[in-house]
Amino acid sequence: SDFVNLMSFKRGKLAIVRVDLAPDSPVLNKALKDIRLPKDSVLVSIVRGDEVIVPRGDTVFKPGDDIIALTMVGNEPQLLSLLLGRV
Repeated sequence: SDFVNLMSFKRGKLAIVRVDLAPDSPVLNKALKDIRLPKDSVLVSIVRGDEVIVPRGDTVFKPGDDIIALTMVGNEPQLLSLLLGRV
């Protein structure tokens, strides 16, 4: 699937998730600084092939990127919608 909950902690309120960007993702070819992440969400890393990228404002999303994010559990649907265009 495009979304995997890797770990939940803080009594189930906080989650580390992996989102695999689909070819039709609305964030493709956009820089991180140009998108608005849900409240209390941060991108931790991008796995691109054999490379691990610590995302910065000028990091551009590419097809096939695996995004590792830290988010509040209640914000997972908004994060999925942003990164995948669907829930």
